[in-house]
Amino acid sequence: MSLTTSSNFSSYYSFIASVTVLVYDLLLLLPTEIDYVWLPRPLLPLLPLFVLNRYWPLINAAISIGLLHNPSAAQCRLLYYITGPLGVAGIFASQAILMIRTYAIWDRHRVVFWCFIGIWIFCFTPTAVSLVIELKTSKFIGQHDHRHTDCLSQSSHMPNFLYIPVLVSETIIASLTFFKGVQYLRNLSNHPFLTELYVSGMLFYACLLLLTLANILLPMWVHDIAPFLSFYQNTFHSILSNRVMLIILTLRHYPTEELYSSDVELPDITSDSPGSRNDVENASGITPGSDGRIQPTVEINCA
Repeated sequence: MSLTTSSNFSSYYSFIASVTVLVYDLLLLLPTEIDYVWLPRPLLPLLPLFVLNRYWPLINAAISIGLLHNPSAAQCRLLYYITGPLGVAGIFASQAILMIRTYAIWDRHRVVFWCFIGIWIFCFTPTAVSLVIELKTSKFIGQHDHRHTDCLSQSSHMPNFLYIPVLVSETIIASLTFFKGVQYLRNLSNHPFLTELYVSGMLFYACLLLLTLANILLPMWVHDIAPFLSFYQNTFHSILSNRVMLIILTLRHYPTEELYSSDVELPDITSDSPGSRNDVENASGITPGSDGRIQPTVEINCA
């Protein structure tokens, strides 16, 4: 079996596997989502961003399944013209959620704000431009074997580099999260909420890093799998970003002593400036309450 034929089988079943994971995660977390996203009033200010990040990959999957069955050249073109922008939009939504979360844990620091503005200009703009160039220069063919899911008869290596700006963005966000996490955990190492928040964030980054590198490197040799790696990227960006948000929203609605036997309380999203004294003097975004309990004051629920 040739490398190309083998990759076609792998690509097809990889697509099915990624859809299965997406639907499973959606069903698994649906009760939590209803309880902490849809039922509370008022609704989250960033609810549209949550919906985009949560359900965009599902729409993308439905369109792809409909167009991948014995596609003609016209259907192949339509597939790439629809799923390409949808995939990029989904990744942008996930990145925006992580940026807002990171901006919040840095207490809305102006330097971090301008850093993220720079990311949007110098990372996401080239990605969008590269996608447009790729769609205009690619040539499409029809496939009558449903196992052969690649529709491109001619394509540049442009898609291999679409994810380099994404990699840069993810690395910057992870670095900022790691730096602030070290500051928090040095002062509050016995608080499981903060530990879970930062450790989960770094674990998610490690998963996304592997997917991004795969999107950059593997299509250089087997370009057939590029659409499916891209869908994996979109799927796991959505899953991991939403899990970060749901972790924060879930813990915020219950006293953490019930969950962890800890003395940390979750913040009110309307809190503004941080305070500090005693043992949390250097932990920005944390302030002791009148009863002596430690209360974070940053708007971490927005991510």
